[in-house]
Amino acid sequence: MTRLSVVFTALACLALGACESKPCAQPDAASPEPPRAVSPAEAALTPALQAFNAVSLPRVAELFCEDHELVLPVAGQPPLRGRAGILSALQSVQLAFPDAQLRLRRVLDNGADWAAELSFSGTHQAEFLGVPASQKRIDFHFALLGQVREGRLARTHVVGNGLALLRQLKGDAEHLPPGPVVPERPELAVGPGPEAQVAAVRALFEAFDTGDVAALKALVTEDVSVLALGDGKLLSGSAELGEALLQERQAFQGGVRIERVFAAGDCAAALVVVEGKLIGDTGPYKASGRSFREAGLDVFRFSGGKIRTWNNYRNVLDVLTQLGLFPPPAPAPAPGGK
Repeated sequence: MTRLSVVFTALACLALGACESKPCAQPDAASPEPPRAVSPAEAALTPALQAFNAVSLPRVAELFCEDHELVLPVAGQPPLRGRAGILSALQSVQLAFPDAQLRLRRVLDNGADWAAELSFSGTHQAEFLGVPASQKRIDFHFALLGQVREGRLARTHVVGNGLALLRQLKGDAEHLPPGPVVPERPELAVGPGPEAQVAAVRALFEAFDTGDVAALKALVTEDVSVLALGDGKLLSGSAELGEALLQERQAFQGGVRIERVFAAGDCAAALVVVEGKLIGDTGPYKASGRSFREAGLDVFRFSGGKIRTWNNYRNVLDVLTQLGLFPPPAPAPAPGGK
């Protein structure tokens, strides 16, 4: 397993235990609020949070099925199966970031599937990703998509921008992707969402795949906001979005497919795979003649039947490595530093 794989493994495990890290506040006498219903995903994750806060890592691992699969956005990395790797990764993060904090921004839960958007912060106090302790404060934003079986997690995908993390560790914070707003209380979208939202997400990526900008713009609101947490773009409005996606499509030769998509409340989440070759430069990616495979997570909020916000998560570091534009990450150290 590479060091980058360890990062995503550990952050996934921490996040899975953090989805109850911002419990609903008790209503006060001055401004009573109805209690918010706890989703099955939140209820399943509560014991893991309590265990992590108590530094009881074996109890965190109990959240996962014995045959749990953790799928990472790293080319050539097979799914991590079972609980042993989870414990090792958690130990690595706790050592490097003793004051680490995870904040939940949003949870989507439609019963069988759920997704979460999270923000991680901590002070770099021990070697991590091959970088010696820098005492720098880092912020890392990522997303998860998982399936629950009998109250435990059975399969989970996690996607974040490893390049943004590495740059912060090395003190190169220039041109970092934009950071999302972290609410005091996480947003929650519960219950099966309209099938029309799933259809809209599928149509969006089909429009991108065919380069049909008009069809794409018809699926979003005029003031749509797109936060690309991979390449650092913040797009505002359907016109800017259409222009950006057309430029990307023209630089790309290959295909796009949705591996999993679901709707919850007024939101939707999709696991999207892009495979092909760059024939032109786009964003941080430069045409190199090499093929690549990119797995990403996209989270949408709808308004009036159209996409109003779109958070786009991609592991830029892995794609740059596949394109030969960045050296491969070093292998992760063995547990215990051996």
